[in-house]
Amino acid sequence: MKEDLSRNQEKLSGNHVMLRLMTYLKNFKQSMSIAFVLLIIATTADVLGPIVMKIFIDNYLTPRHFPWQPLTLLAAGFIVLFAVSAVFHYLQALSFQKIALNVIQKMRVEVFSKVQRLGLTFFDQTPGGSLVSRITNDTEAIKDLYVSVLSTFVSSGIMIIGIFIGMFFLDVRLALICLILMPFILILMWAYRKFSSKVYRVTRVKLSQLNV
Repeated sequence: MKEDLSRNQEKLSGNHVMLRLMTYLKNFKQSMSIAFVLLIIATTADVLGPIVMKIFIDNYLTPRHFPWQPLTLLAAGFIVLFAVSAVFHYLQALSFQKIALNVIQKMRVEVFSKVQRLGLTFFDQTPGGSLVSRITNDTEAIKDLYVSVLSTFVSSGIMIIGIFIGMFFLDVRLALICLILMPFILILMWAYRKFSSKVYRVTRVKLSQLNV
């Protein structure tokens, strides 16, 4: 019985939990749109920075040609891109943090309201630490999902797309070689996810037991 429950929880965790968590963002569509726009601008600035360095190395450093005006413009452009990246990364982090706190507040109210409606039999059979962990620790972990994982996933995706566009522009053969490696990288990511998810579930169980 316990094994069936564990398998069902694992299946639910793999297939439905992420979509269910994303439904909490429906009430924050405008804030999410602003946060993603800020993130796209910041990531674009990150991608353009190395291109400026490439122009400097290829056109001026390698041939040892140092005209004052073009180098000043390149330096100014690089500084502007760095500043734009820093400012917009800060703003998008602030936006995602605000959204996450609002979502977690709503989620904790819903969980606490649900707990208040449960019968005494449930509290007799369920360790107190498990309830505390669900309301506090688990929701705190979900906050990290909205703040860190979501923004990192989007920014990394934009970064990869920008890098490959730049590589195809510079050297098609090198870009194709790198594309061949992508399936192996995806397989490694899948294997890591399978392993880390099991370890993470054990960690959450141990943390729940500590609160008993």
